[in-house]
Amino acid sequence: MNILGENHSINLAKLSEFHKRPPLYAATEDHFWDDPYISQQMLEAHINPTTDVASRKPETIEATVEWLDKEFFQTLSGNQIIDLGCGPGLYTSKIAQLGYEVSGIDLSKNAIQYAKKLAKKLDLSIKYQIGNYLDWRSYQKYDAVTLIYYDYGTFNPLQRQILLENIHEALKPGGLFVFDVITKNHEHQSDQCWEWSVCENNGFWMQEGYLSLSNSFRYESAAVDLSQHIIINENGETKIYRIWQHWFDPSTISSELEEGGFEMVWVGSDLQGTGFSHDSEAMGIIARKKN
Repeated sequence: MNILGENHSINLAKLSEFHKRPPLYAATEDHFWDDPYISQQMLEAHINPTTDVASRKPETIEATVEWLDKEFFQTLSGNQIIDLGCGPGLYTSKIAQLGYEVSGIDLSKNAIQYAKKLAKKLDLSIKYQIGNYLDWRSYQKYDAVTLIYYDYGTFNPLQRQILLENIHEALKPGGLFVFDVITKNHEHQSDQCWEWSVCENNGFWMQEGYLSLSNSFRYESAAVDLSQHIIINENGETKIYRIWQHWFDPSTISSELEEGGFEMVWVGSDLQGTGFSHDSEAMGIIARKKN
């Protein structure tokens, strides 16, 4: 899309379209994980130990893996675990260091390359693959599947159904699905809140200069939030990135899991053992595949 009209004037009609609320789960042709520049920026955000923007901080990851191992992984009948959306291998490397047979899958080529280098550096045998876990069909059976940092809620209902089917098929009887989601209390900008900024070069979205128009929408009846980022370069070329996020409560996530062939065995405010309260901004979930 280009917002410049004839004589390089701004096409206000096109620009005004960005003010409108997109249809629920509207797709976008622009995927940031396919962009070589943005995927490198994402990798740098993942491995930055001072921020929770892409991956959680090292101390949080350490506490999460330690708690999961003590309370759940040690009860498994086997030791095969796969991490969906594994990124640069921050969780998989920690789990592998505890003696588990670990695999990881992620869309980002950059992230998987980093994960493989990290495994080699730590002398760990971890199987990594580049791929979309919505399309993933596993011939191997696992004792546990992890999907951490709210990825589950980024999908629409049909995609979540497909994902649960894939995970159910990949798990051994009684295997565990470990994941987290946000609740309605999660920090979110007001509905239709707008922010704009100008980056001269080397920003997150483009190496060249660009204008960023970001807005948020809340779809109350569907329990969904949208963060939309409109990026316009100096030639008027425009890309739109949409991040959808469904929020849950214990009842709605339990029902969805039940329909997918799982039973919820634990719910908390995180995946570190913190108990759940109705003020919690997130939920950590442990679900078991029904035999």
